[in-house]
Amino acid sequence: MRSFRASLPLLACLTLTIGLVACQPAALQRTTDTSRSMADVGDALKRLVPTLAETSTTIEQIATVESRNATADLPNLYRQFSREVDQFQTAFARAESAAQGADKSATDYLDERRKANMEIADPSLRSIDETQIESIHRRLQDALATFESLKGEFTPLASSLTSLRTYLANNLNAAGVKSAAGQFSTIGDQVRGFQPKVNECIETFQQLATSMVPPKK
Repeated sequence: MRSFRASLPLLACLTLTIGLVACQPAALQRTTDTSRSMADVGDALKRLVPTLAETSTTIEQIATVESRNATADLPNLYRQFSREVDQFQTAFARAESAAQGADKSATDYLDERRKANMEIADPSLRSIDETQIESIHRRLQDALATFESLKGEFTPLASSLTSLRTYLANNLNAAGVKSAAGQFSTIGDQVRGFQPKVNECIETFQQLATSMVPPKK
């Protein structure tokens, strides 16, 4: 009996240690999941890149049908353009949903980090951890601001593409295309100008994801 009683403090210590160790993988998993949500935004935005390139090419092909003696191609080009407009809008909607998910995931993660920070007894380590938490928070806000800026560019571009599609549906002939030459040029410039902004947003979210959890080798 004395031997059993003597082992009680040891058992209590072991139980506490096991509990603390068990929390560590869970915390790492939350960090990994949050990092993944940031990468998901970048991955969703990447789907816009080929669609933008294809849309730009199709607009140019439609605009030059007369000079290329390819007026007969207009029906097929219009159907292709219409599909690309739908793909563009769908891809951006998915990216927006991913950004909203990343925002929520990161907010929950940072709340948990702040609670865990209060359990760090060492003042120096607690202060360093606080700095890390605020750094992630700041970079998250910067990334979300970059996405909102991109969204501000997306809205008028999507409107222009939809308007052009509607116009072509009712003016799908050489004269209709020629009359809108200026609009074709302007909208083509909009599409090409949007591409580098998408790339910037992709890079921002990927850098944030990588800074939280380095990519696997």
